[in-house]
Amino acid sequence: MKTTNQTDATSHADIAELAHTLQSAIRQLLGDPAAGISRPTDLSRSWNLEQTMCVRVFQALRSNDPSAALMRLPSPQSIRLLVDRAREHGVAQESVDEARKAIGRLEQIIGAVGGRKSNLDTLLSSEVLEDRAKLEHGAKQNVFRGMSQLLGVQVDCALVAYFVRPSENAGWCDDLAVYGARGLRRLRAELPILLGGRNSTRDDVDEMPDMIKSLHSPTIESNGLATAIKEFCSDPFPNVQIVREGSTLLYTLPKASRSAYDELSLIFASDEKEASPLLSTETMHNAQYAFAPRNPSKHMLLDVFVHKDVWLDVHPSLVMARSGPGHNPNRATMNMDLVDHAETIQNHGFNAAAIHTEKFPRYAELVRHVHQQMKWTLGDFRLYRCIVRYPVVGLWYSMQFRLPVAHHRHH
Repeated sequence: MKTTNQTDATSHADIAELAHTLQSAIRQLLGDPAAGISRPTDLSRSWNLEQTMCVRVFQALRSNDPSAALMRLPSPQSIRLLVDRAREHGVAQESVDEARKAIGRLEQIIGAVGGRKSNLDTLLSSEVLEDRAKLEHGAKQNVFRGMSQLLGVQVDCALVAYFVRPSENAGWCDDLAVYGARGLRRLRAELPILLGGRNSTRDDVDEMPDMIKSLHSPTIESNGLATAIKEFCSDPFPNVQIVREGSTLLYTLPKASRSAYDELSLIFASDEKEASPLLSTETMHNAQYAFAPRNPSKHMLLDVFVHKDVWLDVHPSLVMARSGPGHNPNRATMNMDLVDHAETIQNHGFNAAAIHTEKFPRYAELVRHVHQQMKWTLGDFRLYRCIVRYPVVGLWYSMQFRLPVAHHRHH
């Protein structure tokens, strides 16, 4: 005896057939002369049904896309209530029976994906981008609220911006990283806060290479002020501590007095020399620029500025994964625990006007400041940007550039 599995039960053909059957059955119920219903308010008032459910029913009836139609329908229990009300109001028994049969088929498909309508909606959302974005937004917003309570902190905008340019040593790229948070607020002063950190991108080192705070200080010390871009930080600067362990820097904010609820803005910078090769190597085929949010944030801004002399014809892809990329973006686990997403990368090219973002009001000023301190020309960098609303704490968001392969000349 063949068991219906998830793939069979939710095939495109089955979804299309079921959506058409349900739409037709419900139209027969509502279109019956005994019903006298033409809009959601008629349905809600006449049959004493909840208004939101009635709106969803009409949205499903108007949809020409099978996946969208099933997503917009309420639960089978709600549709059964609709059918019962139809029978009470004199709708033909034949129409009622057809509707109940279609509901039974919907319940079979829901059972094949774990028994919840929300599971089916998530599965279908991959084909309906608008609905998928709404589902993801709601889910991420709930995670944000829960993690804010658990960790005792929330952030208006978390930032990581990488500036990639040729190294003095031919064949390599340096990258200056600017990172931090705008609008960080403690909710529970008794808890310490892990602000974030930085990992070396090199796979062949066990210790942090010379990451130099080029804007203010030649070395990285234990005090966070050494790497802070003070002009864009809160004043007075809080007691940020740096923990340096192996190839990782971590920034922490110790627990504070009960009065320490002031909103903070903290921006840091560090420069890694020879962070990525210009061309693909045996062990490194991708250059990656990643961000793993440590604290619940309303927005995340991940920018990669690439110099005109670096990877001009290479455009990045966005990778999200549950395990950290560590040093090597080519390892197997980066392809095993990927997270499907609706996020995108915007390619702003060399347009300096595109740097401004409302998510970070002084951001364009910050970028100009970095260029002035490093003696760069603003128009020499093209910008790739990813903005995420309610990024998920612990996920890795990574822009990856496929490194060009060296072309050898044959004699």
